[in-house]
Amino acid sequence: MESSLLLEEFVKPFDLKAALAGDPVVTRDGRKVLGIHQFKNQSHSQNVYFEVVDTQGLISVWNVYPDGSDMGKVVPRNLDLFMAPKKVTRWVLLYSGKDRRRPYYSVNFTTEEEAINWRNSIGTTVYTSVGNPQAYEYEE
Repeated sequence: MESSLLLEEFVKPFDLKAALAGDPVVTRDGRKVLGIHQFKNQSHSQNVYFEVVDTQGLISVWNVYPDGSDMGKVVPRNLDLFMAPKKVTRWVLLYSGKDRRRPYYSVNFTTEEEAINWRNSIGTTVYTSVGNPQAYEYEE
């Protein structure tokens, strides 16, 4: 089996509704899908069309089943579709507490503004901020 066929371990199963809404999609061999469309009035069931850059560097159009499979999940194929991981940014605020048993704490926030508002609201009676919120990214 080709090593590119192992990509499914790192991505989410294909979700047609999310893909049509604009969430990023990749092929099993890791190519980014440039556009995706579903034509419901076709006579055959492979009615989901997508564009990718082919091995010659040209944009090519392919079609798959609504579940994202090229061959109906019978055989894994490089053109099978998956949801690409999304980069997520979170903010962490470090602070020290008055408790000597646990001198440092961290709190995570979805926005920098949330972190700053929380830091400004806690005062210094129980906690002391160690610095400004720091951003970190991960893929989900």
